Amino acid sequence: MLTASIRHIFNYASFGSRNFHLSVVLPAEPLKKKKRVDPQVELERIRKKTRRIEKEIKRLEQRGRYLKPLDEIEGERHFIKTLDSRERKLPAPSQTEVEQRALLMKEWTRFKWRQLDTECQLLANQRRELYRAMQHLRMLDPSLFELASQPDESLLGLSLSGPLYTLPQSADVFDAVDGDYRDVTPTYRYTFEVDKKMTFGKKK
Repeated sequence: MLTASIRHIFNYASFGSRNFHLSVVLPAEPLKKKKRVDPQVELERIRKKTRRIEKEIKRLEQRGRYLKPLDEIEGERHFIKTLDSRERKLPAPSQTEVEQRALLMKEWTRFKWRQLDTECQLLANQRRELYRAMQHLRMLDPSLFELASQPDESLLGLSLSGPLYTLPQSADVFDAVDGDYRDVTPTYRYTFEVDKKMTFGKKK
């Protein structure tokens, strides 16, 4: 320790003006002794792994391969890297074509505005005539007016039976279980294939 301090002081005195510093030499750590593994234990571990892989292959053969979800598909990397070379370069439009497109867009906007104005006028006229007919019916027969004011449920053909996404209020109908949780996050299960030559021993 004293030798290292003296060396540090000497180095600082010699090279301090040039802003050079030398650190203390650190000895290497002795190598760890490798643990001997029993060949029988290693062979048994390989057999377990092989049986697990064979079980996975059998399960895949019975149920088929899992399809990857669309939101997890990233695409081929080769196509992504060569995207710039396969992109079609369109020529820049001329000034005449730009003006024609602008005039066509203005004409299309005017056409759609006239179409919307016509539809709004038709709807306003229908509501006005309906209001007049209902007022005339009220003066003639109030009972028929009340029947005509009721909504016609047969037009939609929709029937609901209450909120379907909420739990029942009564504990006799449904007893909630504490800690029950089901993860519905879409995941992709990796499937793999193993060569039959990797199997060890005969199947029992």
